[in-house]
Amino acid sequence: MSLIVAEISLSEIRTSATASYSNTAQPSGSDPQSQGWVCTVANLPAPTNQLTPLQEAMKRVTDSYANAQQSVAQIQRTITTQITQDLSGVATSLKTAVPGVFA
Repeated sequence: MSLIVAEISLSEIRTSATASYSNTAQPSGSDPQSQGWVCTVANLPAPTNQLTPLQEAMKRVTDSYANAQQSVAQIQRTITTQITQDLSGVATSLKTAVPGVFA
């Protein structure tokens, strides 16, 4: 139960072997091969600069992150300003309440 069973098949490829055929008389004499879908439209539309759905989602996340950073920075500035003003008021109140301490 704990052993892995694998079935493999091997082919020997000789490096010294030579081809037993020569070039065909004409390249079109070889067998046709399918190489996938071929576009036969003569006038293809110009490529657009539209984003893929994944790119659009990433752009929205990036934009939201940038907006959040700006909001957080504004909140930090507001808090810092408010604390500075409050502490300045406390220092002024202490100076007037206890003269001579802050000399």
